[in-house]
Amino acid sequence: MAFLADFTGRFSALNLQLQGKSKPLIELISAIGALKMQIPALISDLEEKRFEFFPNIKDHLQNHPDSIWSPEKYVAEVHMVSDYFDVRFRDIQKIEEAVEHVSNSFKSDLNVCGVSHQTSKVFSLERGAVEMEMLALKADVFLKAEGSGMRNSFL
Repeated sequence: MAFLADFTGRFSALNLQLQGKSKPLIELISAIGALKMQIPALISDLEEKRFEFFPNIKDHLQNHPDSIWSPEKYVAEVHMVSDYFDVRFRDIQKIEEAVEHVSNSFKSDLNVCGVSHQTSKVFSLERGAVEMEMLALKADVFLKAEGSGMRNSFL
């Protein structure tokens, strides 16, 4: 029970982050990505018996020192949930690169050709039109100034 309380608590927190009207897509993608990136730390915490991320397990083991802790079944459960998580949010992962591009349109090392190809596939758009629009956004001086907070300094 202690494991379930700690582990499902993370998903309850994510659920709350994903709720609400007019949430920017980038916030949703970031929240999902954050939890996904935390999975290896959770597994390591269980395997190394640190329980920094599982306070209920830590409390239980401290209150019941004769309990035997075997992380294998709990680590397997985390892996299984992680795999399900990948399947459940596969569509979000497909659009992540396109959303990142819109958020960082002026990034100099951005692979516009690759991103436009992926974006056009995900949203069923014409690849050439998407690429031209992305290049136009990247070259837009007004948007660059607005994004850097410098617009009023020069205009």
